[in-house]
Amino acid sequence: LLGATLTYRIQVTNAGGVDAKGVVVTDRVPAGVTYIGSTPPTEPGRDGTLTWNLDTIPAGQARTIELNLKAEQAGSINNCASVTT
Repeated sequence: LLGATLTYRIQVTNAGGVDAKGVVVTDRVPAGVTYIGSTPPTEPGRDGTLTWNLDTIPAGQARTIELNLKAEQAGSINNCASVTT
């Protein structure tokens, strides 16, 4: 859907028994799309990497990032986010 807004969600779950502190999610904007916005908001870095500081995720809880991108070319889009603490 060339020109369409694509929305996807990144869910980060703390399946452990203790709070996860200093949780950071990074996601590089894939080729063929343009970043429109996200909840929670962030701004792309120079290399197109998006970074969200989620702070603490309590044990057994989850946080969700909703990401909006605009399709700039036809075809498949592959994406992989990373989580660190």
